[in-house]
Amino acid sequence: MHVSHWFTGKYSWGWGMSDSSATGGRERRRHIRVRISVDARIEAPPRAPQPCDIYDMSIGGALMETRVALRLGQHVILHLADFGVIEGRVARVTSTVLAIIFEGVDQAALGVLL
Repeated sequence: MHVSHWFTGKYSWGWGMSDSSATGGRERRRHIRVRISVDARIEAPPRAPQPCDIYDMSIGGALMETRVALRLGQHVILHLADFGVIEGRVARVTSTVLAIIFEGVDQAALGVLL
C-alpha cells in the first residue's frame, strides 16, 4: 500500500468542494485528503463488491472512480485490502466518479491507514 500526502490548499476535482477561490480563500473540507493506492472494491447491497480506484481519501470520506451506477444518498460498503470495510453514503456522483462520506468509522483505526 502506498500513501502520499499531497493536499496543499487550492485543488479541485470539479465539484468546487476544495476550490478556495469559490469560498473566499477558505478551504471547505473538514479533513485533509491524501492520495492512496490500495486494492479496493465498492459494494452497493445487494450487489456483489466491484472494483474501484480511489483518487484520494480522508478520515471523513473518499473520492473514487467506479463503473458501478450509484445514486446520491445510497448506502455503500468500501472494501480495502489489508484494512477491512468502511460503510458510507454517496455524497456526489457523476457517470463514473463518486464521493462517499464515511459513517460510523473508527477514525483512530482509519488514521493508521492514512
